[in-house]
Amino acid sequence: MKPSGDTPASAGPGPTRPLASRSRISDDINPEVLVNYLYQQQCLKLWVRSGSGEDNEGVVLRKKGGQYLACPPQPAGSLLLKAAAALKVECLMTVNSNVIKTFLRWFTELEVPFNNGCRAQVLPTIEALARAKRQNFAAFVASEGLLVVWDEDALHIISRASGIESQLMDLMWKSDDNNDEADE
Repeated sequence: MKPSGDTPASAGPGPTRPLASRSRISDDINPEVLVNYLYQQQCLKLWVRSGSGEDNEGVVLRKKGGQYLACPPQPAGSLLLKAAAALKVECLMTVNSNVIKTFLRWFTELEVPFNNGCRAQVLPTIEALARAKRQNFAAFVASEGLLVVWDEDALHIISRASGIESQLMDLMWKSDDNNDEADE
């Protein structure tokens, strides 16, 4: 028997759900999947202390309705969640690497100028992150040895953090070259 034109054929196995139900599930699951994926990428790049469970590291993502979700999970009053809410960003990620720590031991200014014309503040503590310049999309936290990066598109956060880390290497490398030339 051929299906009539007014009933859609099943596109896959299992029962179909009404559209409203699928949307509600999507709103709950998609942010959870995305924040876990971003945290997985953060771990693969070795941008977190291994298994430290620190509540000042990880990925924070804004869910529908303005609530924030973090991976690894953060206590409700964590400084990272407060910073994301104060900055009103879609996504925020920490970068805890030897490159960042070395750079912060070496660099003594209050702002880091990048070769693309952008800047990032060097803040004394993670509490000060809530007052960071939002338009900079990044800030360093000296006391923690962290870079904190944010973006309005969660899918760009990894490339933004990687780009900043690369620019830091260029900055340190060029500075080292300048010191060698001065010694000659």
